[in-house]
Amino acid sequence: MDVSFSYDLNGILNVTATLVSTGKTASIRINMTKEEEKEREEDLSGWKKAEGAKAYRSVIRTTERLLSKKNDALPPSMRERVQEALDDLKRAIIAEDAQEAEERERELSALLDLARDEE
Repeated sequence: MDVSFSYDLNGILNVTATLVSTGKTASIRINMTKEEEKEREEDLSGWKKAEGAKAYRSVIRTTERLLSKKNDALPPSMRERVQEALDDLKRAIIAEDAQEAEERERELSALLDLARDEE
């Protein structure tokens, strides 16, 4: 069996396998950026267990609801900014950096206000 892999700059992994004896070929295309997003989400799920997480639970839930329900209402650039700010807040909570978490919460709240104004 002959197997080849190619990876492009867009995060696409192409895998092709050819059975040498029969010449049959099979291939699969994997979008690695989606896999990385899943891994990032899994890594950030630990924020709930971190000390001080309760203080931010409300803003996080509000943001997650906005992102899940208002996909079409938010312009893509705003959606990305809100998601990045949410992820930054979760990272600060996981790191148990209270000062950073407060700064990230303020940034996220400001973005949420902008997003509500654009609705």
